[in-house]
Amino acid sequence: MRYKKLVLIFIGLFISSTMCASDFNTTKEEQLTLKKNQKKIEDIAESEIIYFINKDNLKMVEKLLDKYWNKRHKLSEKLQLILAKYNNEHSFKYNHMILQSNPTNEVKLELLKRTPSFLNNFKNQTEEMQIVAVKSDYKVIRDISNPSYNVQLEAINTNPEAIRYIHSPHLKISLLVNKYVRFDNVPLNMTLENKILSVKIIDKDTLLVKNMSYKFITINKLYEYYGDKTFSILNEPLVLAPKFDKNIVIKTKDRREIKTSSLEDILNFGFAVEYITTGDSQSKSLYEVNKYKVSDLL
Repeated sequence: MRYKKLVLIFIGLFISSTMCASDFNTTKEEQLTLKKNQKKIEDIAESEIIYFINKDNLKMVEKLLDKYWNKRHKLSEKLQLILAKYNNEHSFKYNHMILQSNPTNEVKLELLKRTPSFLNNFKNQTEEMQIVAVKSDYKVIRDISNPSYNVQLEAINTNPEAIRYIHSPHLKISLLVNKYVRFDNVPLNMTLENKILSVKIIDKDTLLVKNMSYKFITINKLYEYYGDKTFSILNEPLVLAPKFDKNIVIKTKDRREIKTSSLEDILNFGFAVEYITTGDSQSKSLYEVNKYKVSDLL
């Protein structure tokens, strides 16, 4: 009995080695044929899944799809597109299969039409993807950081309630929804200066004041004009050494807020400075206020 078992094992090993040698010695033509046959098998498996999707036979779809996935761990682009449109209780699973299959932009867009909330699973979001998502569900915009004007506009056109979910809505968008909106922008290219003193806007909250002379200057008053409002920026006199500059943080920026109802509204903006130079007996003034369209300050 033991002898027979050893003989059977030997025969099995011999047959196995013969088959391996046969595989190893296959010609390129035979290998190509094998690949073609394998491709036909894959096409048949894919066709079966698509057939039962069209029949809406969810049980068979699940059975065949699991078998297909376990063998390949990747979906063909054709299958991705079909599953991206197939909406049922297993859609969440299909989405993740598609995500792991390196989907094309076309597939992503189809998926977002069906499941817009899946947008966050895509790292490199395009504006087109975001637009498709908010068009399907305007609330998705709350999960988009810094949505572009076009994305905001699509969300608002889908439902004006979207304005509630936009963290920093563009002024044009706000004006589409509200009769009046608060506005506090400033012209960042404005500079008020003469041969002695310069006042320049660095950013929305900061001014750069520069003494361009070779004498000490004391700025006693510095006022900003915003719309029909005027307010003081300095709490106390500011002394500037010759050829010295200093950043001044505008702590009263909340006073800038005005209500506007149109991009064509006109805003008055500028500064007035009262200063005195060492050795002078009288103070001097520097003043400039210009008119700006709201649209020019966006």
